[in-house]
Amino acid sequence: MFSRLFSRSPRRRIVIVLGMHNSGTSLLARAIALMGVELGRHVLTRESFEQAPRYDYWEHARITEIQDKLLQLLDRYWNQDRADHPIPEAAWQQPEVLALKRELTEIVQAELAEAPGLWGFKDPRTVRLMPLWHDIAQTLRLDPMYLISLRAPATVATSFASKGQVPYELAERLWTRHYFEALQYSRGAARLVTDYDAWFTDWERQYERLADFLGLTEPEKRATARAQVARTIDPGLKQHAAAPDAPLRPITRDLQALLLRMAEGSDDPAAEAALLARRQELTSVSL
Repeated sequence: MFSRLFSRSPRRRIVIVLGMHNSGTSLLARAIALMGVELGRHVLTRESFEQAPRYDYWEHARITEIQDKLLQLLDRYWNQDRADHPIPEAAWQQPEVLALKRELTEIVQAELAEAPGLWGFKDPRTVRLMPLWHDIAQTLRLDPMYLISLRAPATVATSFASKGQVPYELAERLWTRHYFEALQYSRGAARLVTDYDAWFTDWERQYERLADFLGLTEPEKRATARAQVARTIDPGLKQHAAAPDAPLRPITRDLQALLLRMAEGSDDPAAEAALLARRQELTSVSL
């Protein structure tokens, strides 16, 4: 049973970073941490692994562990044939899923009790588990703010297929499913789309948009964080590039175009609704 603190208090804001694997979510998580968002004490950095990756992940270790279990339980783990398939409504009521959902709820409750300011987390797995997170937000009276990190689908699919040893076609479908559901489940909430590539061409504008979104208004703190974020942008991490003729499905191209407009500050609710109505195209496997 949850404490009365959470059942009677006003809604509390949290930040949730969404995006496909290899889409710049780590850069975005590091940036918001430097801007004052608490990510918790147990985040995954290079030192967390026996074979260190090229960059720090900035993921909450326990949340990531549980969400890995959930995706495996739901038969939607990233290297499974059904990884990009929709998750049936009934699946969320499985006893094993409900038990892991309770664990996540307890983690968030404990993190919020320790974090005096704005708390958040990043994990690419979260996108596929958004119905579960909506329930957690309701239980703990949370007001999620969504940050969506966008990167070109052909580039991400090429990179993910190489690293994960999965077919390019599956990686492309995963990209589309992730961003379709990121839009679908964040509608009506505070959200900001950021373009990963733009951090390397116009990082100042990316920083200012992000600072405004997070409500970082105090001039001294904003200037300090700005300098710190600038030092974290490493062009050497942009290693993968897609072939010029890398195939994309129409739904993927249109979704990318819509997200790019949103990343430039041009929301289009009508275009978003029209694209979300094309749900049936997500199951297409022809490129």
